[in-house]
Amino acid sequence: RLPTHYSFAKRPRLEALERQLTAARAGTTAAETAPSLETLRRDAERIIKALDDEGRWLTTDDGRPWPAGRSVTATDGGDAVLSSERFSHNLSRLAAFVTAARKVAKDRR
Repeated sequence: RLPTHYSFAKRPRLEALERQLTAARAGTTAAETAPSLETLRRDAERIIKALDDEGRWLTTDDGRPWPAGRSVTATDGGDAVLSSERFSHNLSRLAAFVTAARKVAKDRR
C-alpha cells in the first residue's frame, strides 16, 4: 500500500505510458503520433479560457478543474488549489501548440 501524501497521491499514467511503449516498439515516430495543429489550437483555447481572473489554473482539492465562474471563497465544499501538475500539463500543451504553429508558418515560406 502506497502512502497518500504528496507525489504518491498522483493518478497513475499507465495507459499513456503503454501507448508510448507500443508506438516505440512499432517504430512510430513522434510526428506520426503528434496531435494535429487544429487539436492543439482547440486545447490552447480551452487552456487559456480556464485561467481565472488572476491568471491561475485552479483545481479542486481532489484534482478536478475549478468550476468556471465559481468564487475562490465559495463555501459550498472543496478548496481551490494551485496544482503544479496541471500547470505543467497546460504549459506543455501551450508550448506544443506554439511549436507546431511556428513549424507550419515556417513550412509555408
